[in-house]
Amino acid sequence: MIARLEVTRGTLTEYPLAEKVRGGWQNGGTFYPDGEVTKITPLHVTSEPQGEPSDAQVEAGCLAFYEHASGLTSWERLVEYDAVIADRYREGIRRALRAAGGVR
Repeated sequence: MIARLEVTRGTLTEYPLAEKVRGGWQNGGTFYPDGEVTKITPLHVTSEPQGEPSDAQVEAGCLAFYEHASGLTSWERLVEYDAVIADRYREGIRRALRAAGGVR
């Protein structure tokens, strides 16, 4: 189970996300013994496919990726002057968005 905890240690109160393990809760390298946890709010985490990425999402992904990765020209200029390369970027970004959204 994964939960939002309230952990009180002296005068300090923390609110970490953690996973239940034997004897307490684990968040990365930090272990919270059951005795220090004052409140547990379970999180119901599921991973559902997000559907096919829209053309607008693909264009936004291309714009963000291309302009920050190359620094050579703008995405709009690439689309205007080299449609073949722009389509390759779109295909790659669409694959990445599908993978991130769980669509196969």
